[in-house]
Amino acid sequence: MPPGIFSRITGSVFFDPGRYDLGLNLTYKTDLCVLGYTRRKKGNRYGKNEKKQANNVWKTGDSVLVVGSRANSSSDGEKGGREKIVFEYTPKAVRLVAAYRQKFPQLFAALCKNPRERFYEAKQVFGPNGEAMLPKVRNWLNNIETAKIPRMPSTTEAMPLTAVAAVERAADVRLTVIDKQGQTKELNIRVPPAALYKEGSTAATDVLLATDNNVNPAPELGDRIANLCANGVPFGARGT
Repeated sequence: MPPGIFSRITGSVFFDPGRYDLGLNLTYKTDLCVLGYTRRKKGNRYGKNEKKQANNVWKTGDSVLVVGSRANSSSDGEKGGREKIVFEYTPKAVRLVAAYRQKFPQLFAALCKNPRERFYEAKQVFGPNGEAMLPKVRNWLNNIETAKIPRMPSTTEAMPLTAVAAVERAADVRLTVIDKQGQTKELNIRVPPAALYKEGSTAATDVLLATDNNVNPAPELGDRIANLCANGVPFGARGT
């Protein structure tokens, strides 16, 4: 099957009379997809030059528009960086398309013959009884596995229901093993602050260095600093 036909049938395909949508609707333009069947993949139109264009920041135009200069200087750079949207399909989507083709081969034959038609006439596709076939095809689509799965924004990063169920089963098995081995008891102990912080170790007049923070990053402007060892905040570490 040509890629264009595959992409068309997984989207929307309209038939008259009645304006029936007989596509699988696994994708909708670049906005919606079906988890477990389709997902959107970002790609650059120019392929090999993608890295070059990403590093060349000067091609995106000036951040300040100079009076008298050409206003389309930034748009020229944007043309090179314009991304194309590519959809990826899982084996479940491929099997669903194959089942659809096996059930209604006349529909796929019409798509292959005239792939660029906006609307297809039922009688030209299914013969004299074409109008009666449209509700039958629509009814079949309403009862397939993807009919009740909600369409998600194509930017969604989530697992399909089958993957979530697999994780839940693995978690249940893990919990069962832990229960058999005997789980350690959890105790809550009250620890006084004096046991954790040495009083007077840091004074408000001390200057903190980056090495004083051990593996933690040095405080930045806007961070809230609390000195638990003395009153006040060490010099140079005052927050908002």
